Amino acid sequence: MRNQEINNLLKECKNDLLSLGIPISNDIKENVIITNAKKTYGSCLCETHKKKDIYKKIYSIKISRYVLNAKKIKEVIYHELIHSCEECMNHGELWKKYANIVNENLGTKISRTANASYLGLEKPIEKTQKKNKYKITCLGCGKVFYRQKLCNVVKDPNSYKCIDCGGDFKVEKLTD
Repeated sequence: MRNQEINNLLKECKNDLLSLGIPISNDIKENVIITNAKKTYGSCLCETHKKKDIYKKIYSIKISRYVLNAKKIKEVIYHELIHSCEECMNHGELWKKYANIVNENLGTKISRTANASYLGLEKPIEKTQKKNKYKITCLGCGKVFYRQKLCNVVKDPNSYKCIDCGGDFKVEKLTD
């Protein structure tokens, strides 16, 4: 879906919420930010700006590019717009009250979290597997464990002993 189409959905969603009496902020940026986020499908960011000793909150809506279906994009936008209401930056009772109003009147299923299959994603977005870079072996009992980063045991294995048998450690750097 193109950015302009998503921005049009944002306008529709704002109008829908206002028509239901949900007091969303008047200070929401008009352009949705499309992200590459894999763990979060949407977010509402609040920035505080000071102009002539007056503080103003400006909200930005972000949507993951992985949410493809227009109906689901609207549900994510509704969810995030509700966060722009006073006292709703969390998922507390007031946020839940507004989400229930939207669900009852618009036939949506807004909740605190959404899973990949509900949002119409072909398969859940897999977390990137971090690769282990180091293999540490106890020379006494043979216990093996791995590390992704250059930690103290990897840097100086002679300063450490195996907790199980008191043996020395051997460190190997794994190849990519």
